[in-house]
Amino acid sequence: MTDAPLSSVDPMLAAAAVSAKFDDAKTEFPEAPVEDESDLVELPGGLVKGENTYRTAQVRELNGEHEEKIFRALQSRNSAHIRSVILECGVVRLGELSEDDSRKLLPELLIGDRDQLLLGIRNLTYDDAVDVSAWACPECGEPMDLKLNIREDIEVKKLRDPAKETYFDVELRHGKKAVVKLPNGADQMRVGEGSDHTVAERNSILLQQCVTEVDAPDGTKTMIAMFPGYVKGLGMKDRRTILEEIVKRQPGPQYTSIKITHDSCGKEVTLALDLVDLFLG
Repeated sequence: MTDAPLSSVDPMLAAAAVSAKFDDAKTEFPEAPVEDESDLVELPGGLVKGENTYRTAQVRELNGEHEEKIFRALQSRNSAHIRSVILECGVVRLGELSEDDSRKLLPELLIGDRDQLLLGIRNLTYDDAVDVSAWACPECGEPMDLKLNIREDIEVKKLRDPAKETYFDVELRHGKKAVVKLPNGADQMRVGEGSDHTVAERNSILLQQCVTEVDAPDGTKTMIAMFPGYVKGLGMKDRRTILEEIVKRQPGPQYTSIKITHDSCGKEVTLALDLVDLFLG
């Protein structure tokens, strides 16, 4: 699969009852009860807002109402829009923020954080297992059935300090330098607009969103927000260099490069999952 354009008994009540009858024989639990963290997702990048950095989020299991919204979004055949709808349905909150405030900030999350949340929502809605049927080995061509575990088999790349790593410099030809930021959900949505755009046109849109300025050797600074057409004048090699750096530095689950060994031919091969397809049952 590819990523096509088109993811009991309450111990406190029990303790209170015992305390009411045997107040003179109180004892403390040796350890606090372990909290259920199955709905918590660690963000591999993190969202920096002022002095706060949000590195965790709470997600929920999707229900029938959510399913209807997702299948309605599928009609758009816009992968970025579909992902956004799934996140709006499945994300409860970022850090300690309210649900409403969290929803407003979803577009600002790095693409890798959004992908990690999609996997967290998928885990709660189904489970960690993913079955891939009749996948053709790229080395020998033999079809194979695979059972993957999302938590164990997908490598996750993390940022050490999002405040320092979200923006970075890229050295270009002829002594130029580009100041670039990692793309977020809003950038992803912008690139996904227009089903008739070519790959090159989508690359131009992404560069317009993510390149903040280009500095020349003579000290001239070109602000891309003021001159968005400048990215079309960049050499093809410089454009490719910037795009490659964006891909290399983006945190998140590496779901398009899952390494597996095919028992039949003994070769290590790469499998790419489609996050949207993971929500279609």
